[in-house]
Amino acid sequence: MKISDLNRLDWRQDKDLLTIERKVSGLSDLESQSRTRLEELQRVVRDAEDGLVQARVARMLNETSGEKEEAIHARLSAARREIADLQADIEATKLAKERLEPLVAVAASEARLRVACQLLQPYKETAESLLAVLGKAVELNQLARAIHDHVVSHNLSGEIVGNESLRPLTQLVAWGALSDASGRPGGQYEYWRDNVDKIFR
Repeated sequence: MKISDLNRLDWRQDKDLLTIERKVSGLSDLESQSRTRLEELQRVVRDAEDGLVQARVARMLNETSGEKEEAIHARLSAARREIADLQADIEATKLAKERLEPLVAVAASEARLRVACQLLQPYKETAESLLAVLGKAVELNQLARAIHDHVVSHNLSGEIVGNESLRPLTQLVAWGALSDASGRPGGQYEYWRDNVDKIFR
């Protein structure tokens, strides 16, 4: 696994979770459309009720009305029926969303768990590789120190100083964090190695 591979392991893109979220989103859109239509119909009802009053006034005064009462009644009745249907739809939509909300939480939890399961094996393999690489690094570090110590203990420095190509032998390249002067692995490295062993035990 590479770091770039992690970008594809996004629990928010889980198919099961997205399916439920799309249902919730669709219900929210439906509710919004229903509420918009409901507001339109409520204006229609108010206008029709005002028109009905004006039509009755005109009838009482024997004046000509712009629209007959029967037509206004029909329009008013149709609007009220549609309003009742929309109110029932809105209530049903709210209940459906309430029933889906716990399923979204469950699907999100399961999606996160699936991603975690996919990460365990590469995480373990990465730790094992890191242990092997650093273990080899400790061995190389010990060898580097041993070579330098050999130069010092056999008093080779005098001959080396005047030879530019051999001069690196007079300088220690070993890193104390990996292993100390006695050749023992460094304290921090040993602590880390033991901790990794405990994690995967």
